[in-house]
Amino acid sequence: MAGVVFKMYEWQSPTGEWHCSNVQDLGHHSSAWWVPARILGLSLTDYIIMLKEKYHASKFYFKDGCGKDKNESILLFTFEEYKDCHRFFLDINRISRNKKIMI
Repeated sequence: MAGVVFKMYEWQSPTGEWHCSNVQDLGHHSSAWWVPARILGLSLTDYIIMLKEKYHASKFYFKDGCGKDKNESILLFTFEEYKDCHRFFLDINRISRNKKIMI
């Protein structure tokens, strides 16, 4: 699926929490947690701080050393309010579109 603009998607889990990620090509790391940080030009630390302070993300979970080669990491987070998730969704997609970030 290479050659499409990076796009986030949003959904609500059965627990009522909101999630936002790229699910276009999961087999090729389209959902890697650090991709939006790179799109925004932020360090990974600043990205996490921004998620918490600007978008009110919560329930963070981080695991390092996962994946086939043990050099990958995963960061999961949720949004309690749809408005926060949706604002993150809109901002990342607009920036990705404007910068023509392809996956």
